[in-house]
Amino acid sequence: MFLSPEGSIKFKYWDDGAKVWLTYWEEVNNTCEFYGTCGPFGVCNSMSLPICICLNGFVPKSIEEWNSGNWTGGCVRETELNCLKNTSTSASTIVKKDAFWQMSQMKLPDSGDYVPNIGDQEGCLSWCLRNCSCLAYSYVSTIGCMVWTEEDLLDLEEFSTFGEDLFVRVAHVKTGGSLQKAGIISLSTSAGIMLFAVFVFGLCKWRAKNRGIIKEPHQYS
Repeated sequence: MFLSPEGSIKFKYWDDGAKVWLTYWEEVNNTCEFYGTCGPFGVCNSMSLPICICLNGFVPKSIEEWNSGNWTGGCVRETELNCLKNTSTSASTIVKKDAFWQMSQMKLPDSGDYVPNIGDQEGCLSWCLRNCSCLAYSYVSTIGCMVWTEEDLLDLEEFSTFGEDLFVRVAHVKTGGSLQKAGIISLSTSAGIMLFAVFVFGLCKWRAKNRGIIKEPHQYS
């Protein structure tokens, strides 16, 4: 039995005829299963190329290393959290609340803490909003409210099936996922309302025209 430097365990046997060691069982053989493959705030997905991406609101710590396939340095925030700005601004300055970016079918990060006496996801969200040190939360049906208050989120993996919903604290969110944020209407909702209003106005104008209420101007030669 051999333990590789990467953390993979191999069971081998000696083939006396070939005079070589042969592997007949190995675990782990999925790169995403190695601890910290994508570094802090990096997400691993074995079905994607490249297998590592940064969480929403984060960028690679070292572009050169990231592009070369060395992802262990992980990612850093693009924008400081709004709750941290609150501590350095005057009381008269209005600072927006942080958002929580939802990721589904996730292997939850390392070093999570259980928060007792919280019975649902909304309670978990409220706890995180009150604590600036809370980087992420997840309400797991079989456990309850789990929160992450360490300096980094590490060992994240996205599955094709199963997994848990993870809500990551960010100052702002790019398009392409789900956002949980109190008291703010999303841009997509606003755009949908505007498009609907334009459609209704156009429909009313078309119907009025066909009823002869709106007349076309005469053409003069």
